[in-house]
Amino acid sequence: MLQELQLSAQQLLERPEAFNTGSAEILVSALLLCIKDTKIAAKTENVLRSLQNVQIIQELIGKHVKCVMSTMEKDKASLQEFSDMVEHSAVLQKHFQCYLHSILTRLNKDFSSKPNCHLLVKVSLQLFQLFPQEMRTICWKATRFNELDQYELSTGGDVLPVVTGLIYTVFSEDLDLESRLLAAMALVMFANVAPNAGTRCKMYNLLWDFTGILNTGATTDCRMSCDEKAGQYCARFQQVLQAINACNNKNSEDCNFGLEISSKHTGFAHVAFLHALLVNARVKEINNFHQAAFTAILNICTSSNYAYQAFNLLVLWFDSKMKVLREAKAKGYHQTLCSTEMKGNPLLEKTDIVSEGTFSKSLEFSLSKPMFGESSSTAVERLLSLLQRNWEHATDGVAELVHKSFSLLLEAHQREQHLADEVIANKETNFYKSLLRNVSHLPWTVRAKFEQMAALAGYVGTNILLADMPDLQQEVVNALSSNQLAKCASRFYGKHLSVTLSEASDRKDAVKIWQCYWLQPLINAISSSDTLQQHNATRYLLPSTLKVFPDAYAILTNALACANGVATTLNSKSSIDNDKRIHLTRVQWLHASIAIMQVGRQLKFITGADLEVGSLREALFHDNDVIRSGAFATLCVTPAKTERLSEVELCLLRENLSKNMNIDNAPFRNGLKTSIKVLLCRVRDSSISQVKNADRLPDQVYPAIAFVDWLYKHCLLSLYPGGCYQRRKTALDLITQVMETFLASPPAQRRKGKVPESTAKLVSLALAAGMWDFCGDPAARVLDVVLLDSVAEIREDAAYIREQYFSWPPHAGAAVDVWYGMQQWLSKGLQLCCSSRSQDCEIGALICKMIYRKCIIPGKAVISWSNGQSLGDVSLYSAGCETLNSSIDFILMLKQAVDKHLKTTTAFSKDVAPHTPVYGIILAIQRCVSCLLLDLPNVKTNDELKTLIASLLELSAKAIRLNSLVTEQEEVNPSLADISEAMERRGGQSVGSITITAEQHYLMACYWLTIKESMTLIGVIAKQVPNQWLSSIAVQIADQLVVIITRCRHRGILEATTLAASQFFQRLLLSDCEVTRLIPNNILEKVFVGINDLSAMASITRRSAGLPLLVVTILAAEPRHRKDLLKDAMSRLLSTASRREADALGENVDLPQVHALNSLRAIFRDATLSPKTLQYVDKAVMLSIDGFSSPAWTIRNSATQLFVQSHR
Repeated sequence: MLQELQLSAQQLLERPEAFNTGSAEILVSALLLCIKDTKIAAKTENVLRSLQNVQIIQELIGKHVKCVMSTMEKDKASLQEFSDMVEHSAVLQKHFQCYLHSILTRLNKDFSSKPNCHLLVKVSLQLFQLFPQEMRTICWKATRFNELDQYELSTGGDVLPVVTGLIYTVFSEDLDLESRLLAAMALVMFANVAPNAGTRCKMYNLLWDFTGILNTGATTDCRMSCDEKAGQYCARFQQVLQAINACNNKNSEDCNFGLEISSKHTGFAHVAFLHALLVNARVKEINNFHQAAFTAILNICTSSNYAYQAFNLLVLWFDSKMKVLREAKAKGYHQTLCSTEMKGNPLLEKTDIVSEGTFSKSLEFSLSKPMFGESSSTAVERLLSLLQRNWEHATDGVAELVHKSFSLLLEAHQREQHLADEVIANKETNFYKSLLRNVSHLPWTVRAKFEQMAALAGYVGTNILLADMPDLQQEVVNALSSNQLAKCASRFYGKHLSVTLSEASDRKDAVKIWQCYWLQPLINAISSSDTLQQHNATRYLLPSTLKVFPDAYAILTNALACANGVATTLNSKSSIDNDKRIHLTRVQWLHASIAIMQVGRQLKFITGADLEVGSLREALFHDNDVIRSGAFATLCVTPAKTERLSEVELCLLRENLSKNMNIDNAPFRNGLKTSIKVLLCRVRDSSISQVKNADRLPDQVYPAIAFVDWLYKHCLLSLYPGGCYQRRKTALDLITQVMETFLASPPAQRRKGKVPESTAKLVSLALAAGMWDFCGDPAARVLDVVLLDSVAEIREDAAYIREQYFSWPPHAGAAVDVWYGMQQWLSKGLQLCCSSRSQDCEIGALICKMIYRKCIIPGKAVISWSNGQSLGDVSLYSAGCETLNSSIDFILMLKQAVDKHLKTTTAFSKDVAPHTPVYGIILAIQRCVSCLLLDLPNVKTNDELKTLIASLLELSAKAIRLNSLVTEQEEVNPSLADISEAMERRGGQSVGSITITAEQHYLMACYWLTIKESMTLIGVIAKQVPNQWLSSIAVQIADQLVVIITRCRHRGILEATTLAASQFFQRLLLSDCEVTRLIPNNILEKVFVGINDLSAMASITRRSAGLPLLVVTILAAEPRHRKDLLKDAMSRLLSTASRREADALGENVDLPQVHALNSLRAIFRDATLSPKTLQYVDKAVMLSIDGFSSPAWTIRNSATQLFVQSHR
């Protein structure tokens, strides 16, 4: 679309007479639509700029702007449109300049509305940021008094309510943090439009003091409503404005203004305000700003609950400080320092520059105690202690900010030293050495040690590191045995090599230093018997070495050539002495050789022709899976995707691939699949260019094409019935890789790595040569047999290949035979759905789903049932076009079969379920409904489908109710003993019997499976039903989910129900309908009430059964930006768990404390909630310790489990 607009604009500029008003209006409307899209806004702005001098275009834009402004007071969308336009287009900003008063009026009316607050704050920031001159005119009025220019802040009109609303936003804890940060930034931008530097500094300081007063809450009544607080803020801020107006005159530019920081300034309002000052304020105009801000930021980082925002302030402060130091260095002001006698390291802190115009004349540096000097400095000690404590902070992003702050601290100290290098050059590294001493005392098992050494390496030098830490090389190698330490140790190693290269006189000397210190440890690592250490060394250390020192490849290969493990096969004229040779066993030597060849090939040191054939062949036939996997990767993986396969590679692959398809090692199979995928891409990409203009396969690509054909046929042969799982799984994985590489799949299924269009010609030429019949009858028949496999994973893989890449029906020519075959296949699937074996039911449901999705939904076939008794008596014939009714009729037929079965089981007859189980049919309905809701674009508007969904929910509820094992008192949750008695009664067994027959056991399995599949069907509907229908069925689905989770004790059913509930609650909490959005809140409320109601919990349940799962499912479904449910739930659970138990209650009752403790344990165990629950860990630990002394065993047991979980 954008290209068409650019072309239209060019035509308009060349031939303006060819465009009428209608065409111009279309062009303008399209441009204004595109300017709102961030991805193409810049290019759209260029088009608008090119049309600036076209009068008709500018008139139409002005007309549109006027239309937006006319509807702004009543329409929120107009305000959003204004924000999008001015954010991306300077051309449109000019059109909105005359409407700023109207926009301010619009902001005043809605600032108290919390749903609109973010947009209003954003627009306010844009006004002050994009229109500073215009806003200065609006906010400040100039007067003449005693022949001096004076400025008075306009306290009336529309500015004051906007500023008051921004202040209120900063302090409103109900709003999101982003809105509060933007509000603080808008306030600073408001101060920036002040007419002179003195006024701006006064504004900064008074705003800071004002926020301090409000943040302490000393004079604000917490019982006030939001409107009352806003009114009080407005009255106070008017007093602040009067104080500003009292001292605003031209002579204020000669005054110094400072920022006074209190240790109490640690609330989020001050975080937001400091953030805004560091980003947008003119800090050069504030006296001693960096020292004052540094103190405030340290206080905030130490005591604030907003860890990420606090440490982000620290990074911003360092960036601002570095900017000052760079300006000082650029202006040459170090000469002033060098002429001054200094004791110790100076604090090269910029003094205040009141006026921008006098900055170049007034830049000086104070010579007091250093901020980044010796580590004895109090401020630096506080900073280092703070960084050390938070080095591995659990909150996302905080640890990275801490690491960056440490690196910036080192750089800031270096810049300070360089400004005074002639005076204190001999003391430059004292600070770094003291830091290194502190780091050396840390244990080697701490990540901070390697990360801080990496940051210090460039400042202290490698010689000092190696001298002070003699065990450095071995500890780096040892760290590779831990995934937690491997990356940070590798980063240190890479940094160490880079510093070594920069310090050496030339590259040869650097290589000698590396060889002296690191050659032996590196070879030990890549040849280690520790699989993890060897893998990490090959993945991290070896590439880092060869990237910095390419000459190291020859040194490594020469060292291996002289190793005693292969001395008989290598050149005897080696220049390495016997006492310096590296001694390796044969296995170690193979590990090292394969690792070096693999990395060398990835970095283009060698090609396929340079491979050591003998070593590779030995590795491919070795019994060690790691060695073989590395050898396959060496053969297949290259950085050049178009590199053709050599004869050596093809020969080795044919020899060894078939012998490695039945390996019972999942990592090896995954590595083999990845390597073959890269190999197939090489074949495709290297062959496409060769066949571009050819009418037959060229000779140079024929061997690779033949290899792919051999691979595909060999995989088909490996799918024979009765073969081992590993061989069949590997064969299906490789077939999938072949299909995905050479055959185009539907666009919706593949977003990345799509098959090039020119691949079709390559496939056609291969077919003409008698190869690559990927989708022929032999392959289809093999896969059809695999569909009947007893292993679910094998069936699903075969079904995916059959659905995605084979035609439906297989032969379009012989229609009668084809549809008869499909009819027999569908009949077989329906019969399997009625089988008494669960595996047969899964196979039958899979077959029904495939035919339903590929034939019935697209309208290729129509199905009808005969009047026979068997569900498999169906007729399938060709249809002319797509029809939704046929898709619905198929599911209705299955539903009728389930209804018929349920009518015969109302009395819970033990003779019905084994002979006519229903869970297979429900499973088939579930899979077909999922396909129907996903594949049909017009489901949202079909009333028949809506009726079908409602009837399926009723059917599921009926199946669950008739098959549930509950007590006669349906209002009480059944205990495990109650369920056991119900099972015995339904199975025809006397209550209390300790034996159970096979038929009774099978009967119970039928009950459980029916409930499980019914709940899964409800979950599919809840996940995929259109949003328009969700509100009408949400309550029904929620009630059914809650009943099963709280009353069922079967683990499989609970897992299926919890998965369905998780997806369902996520949709509810994101719904636009308020009633629907409150359903999870209401469920939680009922849970908490039920926990405290002993009459509803009169049973003994193991770990509260599904109750904690229900709580965690709802809490985990809450969106990230809202954690109100979690906060309320933790408060109520902690309160319930801390209650004293009633003395009269015995061991036959579920105590509320037990349910609360178990729910807390489940919350702490959930990974998605862990970042938000860290603040409650201390309370949970104290609570669990108090529970150890409880007289009730159930409380002691639950408290012990909570204690263990809270320490993980």
